[in-house]
Amino acid sequence: MAVLIAPTVGCASTPLASHELDDDAKRFAPAPGTSQIYIARPSLVGGRFPWLVQIDGEPAGVLSVDTYVMQATVPGPHHITIITGESQHTLELTTDNGASLFLEAVPQMGHTEARAQLRVLQPEQGRQRVRDARRVATPSQRLDARS
Repeated sequence: MAVLIAPTVGCASTPLASHELDDDAKRFAPAPGTSQIYIARPSLVGGRFPWLVQIDGEPAGVLSVDTYVMQATVPGPHHITIITGESQHTLELTTDNGASLFLEAVPQMGHTEARAQLRVLQPEQGRQRVRDARRVATPSQRLDARS
C-alpha cells in the first residue's frame, strides 16, 4: 500500500475541482451500479496543514478547511484513510449500491500539528457538510487539467 506523507510547513493550499464537478457531486446521485464516498473537512483547527485522503490505498485528494473529497466506487467494502504529518487513521466501511456514504475528518490534538480521525455522518448532516464546502480535485483530475 502506498503511503503519502503530509507536508509539515506552510499553509494548506488544495487544488479545487471545477465548479461543474463540484455541482455534480452535490447532486448526491451515484451512477447506476456505483456508490459514492464523501469525506469533508469543515474545522478550522489545524487548518494550515493539508490532510491527505486515500481510498483503498489510492490517493483520493488533499483536504484543507471547508473542502471535501468525493469518489465514485463499486459497492462493497472500502478502506478510507486520512493522513496528517502526525497520524494516520483508517476506517473499513461498506458502501451500498446507489448510496452515498458521508465521513468527516475531525481534528485531534497533536504534538506539532493537528491529528485527524474519521467519523461517519448521518446522510442529512453529511449532505450539509458537503454543501458548505468545495470539492477538491482528485489526482487524476489534476493530471487531466495539465493535458
